[in-house]
Amino acid sequence: RGKISLLHWGDPVSTLNPLPYDWRVSGGDEYSSIYSDFPIYGDGDDREPALKLSSLTTGITSFDFKFKDSQVFDGKIGELPSGLPSTYTENDDEAKTLLLKLHDEDADLELRLYYTVFREFNVIARHTEIVNNGKEVIS
Repeated sequence: RGKISLLHWGDPVSTLNPLPYDWRVSGGDEYSSIYSDFPIYGDGDDREPALKLSSLTTGITSFDFKFKDSQVFDGKIGELPSGLPSTYTENDDEAKTLLLKLHDEDADLELRLYYTVFREFNVIARHTEIVNNGKEVIS
């Protein structure tokens, strides 16, 4: 519970029948048969992880990020550090950004997943931030 799952990428779906097909991957139970939207090493998703962390203090390499909060913003927020290529908007009405915050309680890490949908383009831009609020050194 509290995990973010990837159920659909593609054409718009109806609000009356949002997923007109069986979203489960063949085999497995209810939780092991769906794809994590952001697979992390050790979270049970057998695909290549998008992120692999380790604590230099304790040696722990498995983290349990669970949903904490979400927000929707006008425009594109969470810009990448200067010099890195990135999408952008000139006006806030050109896009909306969904921010999902996940939290690992033991290490006090926050995983921020940004999804920006552009009004005039069939594009979703994504990027991720990790905030270490704990005392452990994480790499």
